[in-house]
Amino acid sequence: MTLNLPPPETSVADSENSSKLRKKNPNQRFRLPILLTATGALLLAGISAVIWVSNNNQVSSPVEESSESKILPVETLTVQPVESYEVSRSYTGEIAALRASNLGFKRGGKLIQVLVSEGDRVQAGEMIARLESEEIEAQLSQAEAALDRSQANLAELEAGSRPEEIAAVQAQLNRAQANLAELEAGSRPEDIAIARAELDGATAQLLNARSGSVRDEIAQAEANVRANQAALQLASTRVSRYLSLREQGAISEDSFEEYLQEERRLEALVDQAQTRIQQLKQSQRSQVDQLEATVEQKRQALRQLQNGPRSEDIVAAQAEVAEIRSNLNKLINGTRPEKIAAAQADVREAQAQVRYYETQLKNTNIRAPFAGIVATRQIDDLTEALP
Repeated sequence: MTLNLPPPETSVADSENSSKLRKKNPNQRFRLPILLTATGALLLAGISAVIWVSNNNQVSSPVEESSESKILPVETLTVQPVESYEVSRSYTGEIAALRASNLGFKRGGKLIQVLVSEGDRVQAGEMIARLESEEIEAQLSQAEAALDRSQANLAELEAGSRPEEIAAVQAQLNRAQANLAELEAGSRPEDIAIARAELDGATAQLLNARSGSVRDEIAQAEANVRANQAALQLASTRVSRYLSLREQGAISEDSFEEYLQEERRLEALVDQAQTRIQQLKQSQRSQVDQLEATVEQKRQALRQLQNGPRSEDIVAAQAEVAEIRSNLNKLINGTRPEKIAAAQADVREAQAQVRYYETQLKNTNIRAPFAGIVATRQIDDLTEALP
């Protein structure tokens, strides 16, 4: 696409300053030239003169005139000063642009819009054409987000630790030191006594679960099942006997239906009792399992207290104290200068990325570098543009 800057408006008539000569006699044969100074003052004014012209165009004096000389008439003019005069002149030439520029994209891509046509006038900075830019815009957004993160990290490092953070780590250090002191001091007699009492209580709960109220409830439910099963067997025998009597017509249909309903009721009671027994046994097993685990845990705790702390436990507690103390010292002393320098470098890198994608986004547009007229348009919309 070629953009031309037009030349300034050119007039075919030039103006020059001179005196306007006023003609009084329309029959005059020539005009007498009048010389003007730079200030426009008239040198000759109101003068009448006679000029003799010889055959060889030489001027003669009145003394040398001959009888064969011809007298030429001369008009007398009264010359008056004027401020200016105009003379028109015509020129032949070619009008060319003062400036011209071939415009193109600095990157390739799909051309989505051309906003001008040949012959259009454009102003400096006016949009001329655009490339597809969605991908560049997304990359610019990512770069801006990375810049925000790096700036926030730098601000946090430069601000240092907050008082509440230091207080929280100090509390962790106090707890770790107290735990280490207990391990190094060994088990106290009162701690062993408490652990033994807890073990005894858990053991009693386990024994009660194995042989206590749950076991009695299971035994009662089993007795109910046996009683209901006996009654059911008797009812089933009656139903079988009365079935044949009903067929013989010895009993009514209503009487037989009563025996049949009793049999069904007893069957339901037996099923319910058996289901209850299963639930009680399952509950007992779950409770017993939990209590057994508790008893074992209490037994291990008592054994540990009786044997004293293990050396590896003391070493682990010492390492925990050292780690927490190191973190506390870092918070108190603030961020190291080299860490801040690294964060500053991350910010500069992120800023460079943002500038890069801003430049790439800017390169998806063509704008007029100066005001002018579009001379040629060499590409259309929705085509691939090359850098």
